[in-house]
Amino acid sequence: MVPIKYSSLVPQFTYGANFGVNYKGFDFSCLVQGIGRFSRYYADAGIFEELSAKSYFDMHLNRWSPDRYERKMNGENIKISHPRLANTKSTSHLPNSYYIMDASYVRLKNLEVGYTLPQHLTKKLSAERIRFYVNGNNLYTWHNLETDSFDPEQLGPTQYPNMRVYNIGLNVTF
Repeated sequence: MVPIKYSSLVPQFTYGANFGVNYKGFDFSCLVQGIGRFSRYYADAGIFEELSAKSYFDMHLNRWSPDRYERKMNGENIKISHPRLANTKSTSHLPNSYYIMDASYVRLKNLEVGYTLPQHLTKKLSAERIRFYVNGNNLYTWHNLETDSFDPEQLGPTQYPNMRVYNIGLNVTF
């Protein structure tokens, strides 16, 4: 949990960087993007447990319960970082600062690796240029959220996340 320190409705920092290099027919490029110093109030469906729908998230594993509390007080190494679960609306569901989380992140948005065949080989195939490549989009996100169950760009786990996409390709120029 993060203290309420980033109160703006927009991130204080938005950034991105594109890197690329070519060497002896090989090429590599990547795009990194993110936001910084931004907190968001995550109180959408899915942040709260949905007992009737049997939907739980990894953050619910560290919930408070009388048994877990007693074991912690008896010296067991138990992490309690989430309010008690309830099958009805409880005081844990009232607006409070617990659900304000640091929504800053850095995302590897795109990564591509390719190889262009030398011209003496492409001429034999009656082509000007032949390039093989693999790439991926939305490959990894570094963030400080309490859970990996949802994307930091979304308001909660019930919204459709950014898709991770992988491609293999061939470019031929005649």
